[in-house]
Amino acid sequence: MRLVIVLLGVVFTFSLSTNTVNACSCAGTGSVCQSFGTATAVFVGTVVSARENRFPAGMTLEERRKQADRTGDDWAPRAFKFSVEQTFLGVGGTDIEVFTGSGGGDCGFEFKVGQRYLVYAYQYKERLITTICTRTKPFVKADEDLALLGNLPSAAPGVTILGEVTHPDLKGEALSSNVLITIEGDSERKEIRLDAEGHFRASGLRPGKYKVALVVPETLVASYQPEREFKVADHGCAAIQWDLTDNGRITGQVVNAEGEPVAHIVVGLVRSDRTPKDDYMKVERTDEQGRFTFSAVPRGRYVIAINHDRYPDPTDPTNAYPPSFHPGVMDQAQAQVITVGAGEG
Repeated sequence: MRLVIVLLGVVFTFSLSTNTVNACSCAGTGSVCQSFGTATAVFVGTVVSARENRFPAGMTLEERRKQADRTGDDWAPRAFKFSVEQTFLGVGGTDIEVFTGSGGGDCGFEFKVGQRYLVYAYQYKERLITTICTRTKPFVKADEDLALLGNLPSAAPGVTILGEVTHPDLKGEALSSNVLITIEGDSERKEIRLDAEGHFRASGLRPGKYKVALVVPETLVASYQPEREFKVADHGCAAIQWDLTDNGRITGQVVNAEGEPVAHIVVGLVRSDRTPKDDYMKVERTDEQGRFTFSAVPRGRYVIAINHDRYPDPTDPTNAYPPSFHPGVMDQAQAQVITVGAGEG
């Protein structure tokens, strides 16, 4: 077998100045203000009927796909009709239908016919949906929500957008000076900085649609969606959290002993005090020219592992190359350690 050699080009861009599972997992329901602010409908009602939201008999697979894309039938197969007793938001009649999943792994809510509920429903495609990850609950357990919702008509008008930004190393002024939050609505725009704890808050905004964006230097990157869009109801809140990491980049090329590029081989970035078996920080496959790029690399010490595939395909032609480490050694103890630190370029 031929030994793989890695030719690395490393780009460091750091500067201190400048979230298949089969079980439902929820990040948290949020406060009453947050849940109300971003809901489409909030009401108290009794379930009067239930039905399975199945595709009609005789519908082709293509017709089912189009309906699922349009309505959300792909994951909300149960529909419950409610007799509405009290409306807080978004219900104009005396009855309403809300969709949810089957329960268990798809986070569906287990409504029971004849029982009363406080429901927070959200628009999803053409449906109003709810799940166990919302503040929807039996009426007998809704005292806290009802007390706050009942006071909304007397509260001062306006909405609040708040949030938090975190970074494992940047704190206080170092974080605040690098992060700008822009809040843009139909008729207003604000720019705000974080406080010393990484929080931001804008109150007294007009209800409506907003785009909230995280603006950071290219040395930093958000782990998820640096720009969010949502609608906030009057008297409600919207909460956002961003986790930042260093935007380090490591680029390289994998070639064989003859200097030919090796395409589609697994390249892993591993912390130097770990092993590929224990932990891959990041994993990529090389392109047709044997090149690879790791981006959003946090500061730390790393080694490059080549062809340490945990689940190798027996038909993969790269199996001809033995697992190795940069710069072409078999023992991780002999691998070159790449130190990524703040301020390196």
